[in-house]
Amino acid sequence: PPRVAALLATPTAAAGAAGTADVEQVHVMFGADATSTWHVQWASQQWHADAAARYATSRAALATNATAVVADSQRYYLPVEYVSPWLHTATLTNLRANTTYFYQCGDGAGDGWGDVFNFTTPVPLSTSSPRRTRIAMVGDVGQTANSAATIASIAKLATSGAVDFMMLPGDLSYANFDFKRWDSWGRLVQPLFSTLPVAVAPGNHELFDLFESYTRRFRMPVSKNGDGGEQPMYYSVEYQNVHIVALNAETFDGHLHFEKQYQWLKADLQSVVRSRTPWVIVFFHEPFYCSNKIHENSNWMMRVEYEQLMLDTKVDVVLAGHVHAYERTTRIAHGKVGSGPVHLTVGTGGNHEGLYDHWETPPPAWSVFHQGSSYGYGVFDAVNATTATWQYVSSSTGAVLDSAVFTRAAA
Repeated sequence: PPRVAALLATPTAAAGAAGTADVEQVHVMFGADATSTWHVQWASQQWHADAAARYATSRAALATNATAVVADSQRYYLPVEYVSPWLHTATLTNLRANTTYFYQCGDGAGDGWGDVFNFTTPVPLSTSSPRRTRIAMVGDVGQTANSAATIASIAKLATSGAVDFMMLPGDLSYANFDFKRWDSWGRLVQPLFSTLPVAVAPGNHELFDLFESYTRRFRMPVSKNGDGGEQPMYYSVEYQNVHIVALNAETFDGHLHFEKQYQWLKADLQSVVRSRTPWVIVFFHEPFYCSNKIHENSNWMMRVEYEQLMLDTKVDVVLAGHVHAYERTTRIAHGKVGSGPVHLTVGTGGNHEGLYDHWETPPPAWSVFHQGSSYGYGVFDAVNATTATWQYVSSSTGAVLDSAVFTRAAA
């Protein structure tokens, strides 16, 4: 476990001053208990023996009454002569629910602290007060001008408190074999990810280095799960009134991988207590249902093995990316309209490969809305235990291009 220390403020560490420390690519993610544990991660070009994150409940208190957590630090090496920066993770524990915390990363015993950021913990799962969760959803982000527009638009929502966290169903940086682009992507998303926690799932573009950068750079909400890994490729977490599940749809070993993940998923979904988390959202990279002519049926194997389980356990929403377009289905079960989850494909984050606007004609009965001409993202708003709203928003204009209301029976 990380060492917790009370680090005194240094002359270069005055809260509110612009950060000058060796700190970049800052992002946050909540832990298994989102009300009390959060992970802060960042990168530095140099090794810092005393790398740490410090936090307090006010900006002013950072310099006078902060708690500091010494970070775990590592770097990794890849072919083509790539050496990552030092990657640091500090786990903040014993946080209070429904509280805003201010934090800085850096080296309190060395060259000081970086910029001040903040995040807000959720209300407890057991609270009797109304619980509402708003989630930004988008995949296939990359790092183009369109990517920057998507990040900036979601950041405006985060700044105003209009979203609580973000789900990113794979294909993050599009670094491919140019591994230093993981670092440029980390700098691009820092203004958003330093405040808004992001839950990620792996995509096919994370396979270029066999998930090495993905697992090194993102601390998942849980430290271990059914796959036995320290950095699980699939996991679940509860946040206010939603239960979210991240799955790995990218694998080399086909059925064997899916079967192991399936057994874990079965136990996880059967353990959901709907009075605590009435909404269940599963996300992964490649969609089960797609009427776009590019990537049609790309995830048929996983759909065949997993769909009935999701029907039996009454999953509400399935989120995917991969297809560089947007599509919303009706409730669907084995290709038929009527029951089952709503499937959302939001692969329009901005990556350099462009949009796919090639659709089946006429569209299948289960395809309610689709478009492949505008970059954008979705906002899922679990208003209460029985009603949620959905909007698909243009990254460039902020216009709402599609909207819907989802309902479910009370637990």
